[in-house]
Amino acid sequence: MKYTPERIESLLPTEVFVFGTNQYGKHAGGAAAIAQEKFGAIDAVPIGLAGKTYGIITTSYSGQVMTLDFIRDQVKVLYQFATYREELTFYVTKIGTGIAGYMIEDIANVFLSLESSRPSNIILPIEFTQQ
Repeated sequence: MKYTPERIESLLPTEVFVFGTNQYGKHAGGAAAIAQEKFGAIDAVPIGLAGKTYGIITTSYSGQVMTLDFIRDQVKVLYQFATYREELTFYVTKIGTGIAGYMIEDIANVFLSLESSRPSNIILPIEFTQQ
């Protein structure tokens, strides 16, 4: 089985960096900063495909942490999107576990609850595939 690398330094033309961000789409820290600096994330675009990135909102405008249900709903949208873009490979980073402050187990449970619907072009961190 393939897993998201701990550090992603470069991407092939058909690879996408999936990261957590805030509702402002202000990509100032953590994986969001890497997404903007290296892979084309765009300020004020907090969700979806931009450049070689795909954003998932994990904190609100005021810095409040989004609920796990809200994050789960966005992961469902990512999965649906990935089924229509099967030529792309989406590398999910450890969204929600940095600035948003969730424990790995919390976010892992989001992904594990959706495992039966995960398209084959979605690659997860190993920590999100086990409990």
